[in-house]
Amino acid sequence: MKYGLTRCASALALAVGISSWAAATAQESDAIQTSGPQESGGPQGSREVVVVTASKREETVQDLAVAVTAITSQARDELGLTTVQDYTNFAPGLDYSASNDRLGMRGISRATNNFGIRSGISNYVDGVYFSSAIPASRESIFTERVEVVRGPQGTLYGRDSIGGALNVISKRPTEEFEGQFNIGVESREGRRMELTMAGPINDNLRYRVGGSRTIVDEGYLTNVSGLETEGGRNDGYYLEGQLEGNLFGDRFEWWTRLGSLQWERKGLPGGRTSGDGQSPYDTRYAPPGSIAPNMYFAFAPGVGNTNIMQTGDVRNNFAIDDPRLFNTDKTHVAFLKPTTEGVFEAVWHADQFDIKYLGGYVHYNYNLQLENDGSPVQSFFNPLLGTVASAREADYNENRGWYSNEINIVSTGDGPFNWILGLYQYEEDYTQPVYSFTTSGPNLPYFSGATGTGIAPPMAVGRNTQSQPPQAISLQTITSNVGLNQAYGAFMQGDYQFNDQWKLTAGIRYSEDRAKTTEYGRLMCPNFCAPGLNVDLTRAIWSGVTTDPSTGLPVPTPGVQFTTPTNPAGTYIDPVSGHQVRLMKDVWDEITGTLGLDYTPDADTLIYGKWTRGFKPGGFGAASVGTNFSPRGSTKRSSTPTSLVSNARGTRTTPTSRRTSCSSTTTTKGTRCRTRSCRLSVRRSAPSSTCRRSKAWVWRSRTSGKPQTISASS
Repeated sequence: MKYGLTRCASALALAVGISSWAAATAQESDAIQTSGPQESGGPQGSREVVVVTASKREETVQDLAVAVTAITSQARDELGLTTVQDYTNFAPGLDYSASNDRLGMRGISRATNNFGIRSGISNYVDGVYFSSAIPASRESIFTERVEVVRGPQGTLYGRDSIGGALNVISKRPTEEFEGQFNIGVESREGRRMELTMAGPINDNLRYRVGGSRTIVDEGYLTNVSGLETEGGRNDGYYLEGQLEGNLFGDRFEWWTRLGSLQWERKGLPGGRTSGDGQSPYDTRYAPPGSIAPNMYFAFAPGVGNTNIMQTGDVRNNFAIDDPRLFNTDKTHVAFLKPTTEGVFEAVWHADQFDIKYLGGYVHYNYNLQLENDGSPVQSFFNPLLGTVASAREADYNENRGWYSNEINIVSTGDGPFNWILGLYQYEEDYTQPVYSFTTSGPNLPYFSGATGTGIAPPMAVGRNTQSQPPQAISLQTITSNVGLNQAYGAFMQGDYQFNDQWKLTAGIRYSEDRAKTTEYGRLMCPNFCAPGLNVDLTRAIWSGVTTDPSTGLPVPTPGVQFTTPTNPAGTYIDPVSGHQVRLMKDVWDEITGTLGLDYTPDADTLIYGKWTRGFKPGGFGAASVGTNFSPRGSTKRSSTPTSLVSNARGTRTTPTSRRTSCSSTTTTKGTRCRTRSCRLSVRRSAPSSTCRRSKAWVWRSRTSGKPQTISASS
């Protein structure tokens, strides 16, 4: 029996280290987005220079009066950063829940994965909004840098950026041929391959192609029932292709990228991340709140249980002594079907300004299959209860597609006044069906219950092709949210440089968000509420109605459509499927902005103060999946969306005698957090969750067209 999760300090990410050495021989490139410490003389001779686009124009991170942490691909490999969770150790105020892919910043996050609720943190890949932080874990061979921009962001970033934004910037095509190939092995029977190539096609066209393949066959959690290990297992790939070109000399530039990500995981996100709890099994037949038997009752002593059908033969909780053990009759598996993403960027360089268009599209399809009763038992016989068969499974799905368009006009003149104007549009449609059903026992007669309609048995429709065939008679719950989100924004921001020391920044943004969701649900109680029957409890429990304690009258549900005095929850029964349904929609709009003053007493010090008002639109109180029809519909009425005002002051210093950059930020009235961070440009390796042994080949060609070959192994 093996347990992965071996911790080792590894300096074996040779690919980026060698690539950096090779890049030192090719310093003739006109546009370098990141560079290491500068060794030449001058006032910045010992200063670490990292160029970021957090303000939608290229600026060095040390000169930017924004709380931002830039993590370059080189830093990722030197420090062993491979996941978003790793970034939390280096970006103050950032937190991440890897098990359910929830990003938080400065204490702002969300408590549910329901699509009706907004996150408050924006994820961007090459400027295109992403609903998930998963792309931020993309291998460093494809990523130029990751920018953690702390919020609230009131002008340049709109959608869900009240807490901040996470920007992933891809490596782009190059004017000289280069390539990199990584191959390595990891603990827990893992192996990986990565390849990128980039270079010119002709004088006006360049390309980059790449791909990766990752397999980890053994998990760090062991199922004592004898099924597969789980935790950290992965079988996936990523492919991308890019083209970049220019027309009319350098007057017009364009770039496009297409990518595809797919994996099958027995672990994060969504899959099992820990063993059984370290307490004896709860062997009560019906713990409080149950609508199904507790299958661990099969192991209860002294009640005469016989004919116990289970996977394996373990009946004690071994996790009490080893937290990496669990005991179930199904392996949790998460699928990401090919998530296709595309982005197109075009820039027209006028004499005094640039006109930039950025558009993107993403299709996202996620499916999680998991065991839902937490035990290895399928059925057992009890003298008083008869045969008890209520082994349960669940099937969770996310199907999303979204696209966005943005136009920026950015000043490029040499005067003291720099400005940016922008228009933004976004649209997303989604479905989120979730099914919970029994997998053992007889087909039960359907009973509508005292408050049911009796018009139809529960039906399961629209499940993914990866899912098991629906078992309509044995379904316990069906919930689904089908919705459409639209967002629009217009903004402008300007900087006025009074002299070499003082600069004033001001910006304003108008944002409007429109959302509508159709919520479906069905709650059944098979063979538990009434022996031998599958009882419909939907209207009795998922009514969506709440009453005022002082009057006993129903309280209105904002955002819910078609409410009446006799139907205050606005729900109705679909005559075909038998599902309970309600429609919710709302509109939120807000004016936000920023005002700041920068003082630069010398080349190595920046002191700034900033006032910012952020905005997070409301959402729909559909609660968590499996418990739909919350009494609250819209979380905020249209005229009072959630907003956040912060006053921030900070300093950035770069001691010329050291390769160190330090910054501190104090934020009040909104996030109430105080952060200080330093970046040391020294090489060191941080422990990672796996041991890796790698070989890397990097090749570049500057003038001869013949590739230089560099190889290394460890």
